[in-house]
Amino acid sequence: FLRNHYLADDLIVPVSGMLKAQLTTPPLFSTKCSSCHGTAAAFARASLTLRDGVLFGNSTGRKVSDYLAVHGGLKPEDVPIVVASLARVRSEVTAPAR
Repeated sequence: FLRNHYLADDLIVPVSGMLKAQLTTPPLFSTKCSSCHGTAAAFARASLTLRDGVLFGNSTGRKVSDYLAVHGGLKPEDVPIVVASLARVRSEVTAPAR
């Protein structure tokens, strides 16, 4: 499908992965966070940094997992889902230039 819709061959695998992740991940960011923080892509691009596989907030310098434990009203079991989603989005929006 993607190949037939003018997507470059080197983007098929990453775009397929992104779409699969979006389908299989609960939409917690959009339901719990987006009213204040906008889209996950814009938020991740502007406000988050991945360091050694750990997601940090740029303004706080804190681990996002620690921050979300007391911010946003997430259930404890939802925190790792949101962190993983934001880490994935952060890596997607900062992919190396082709």
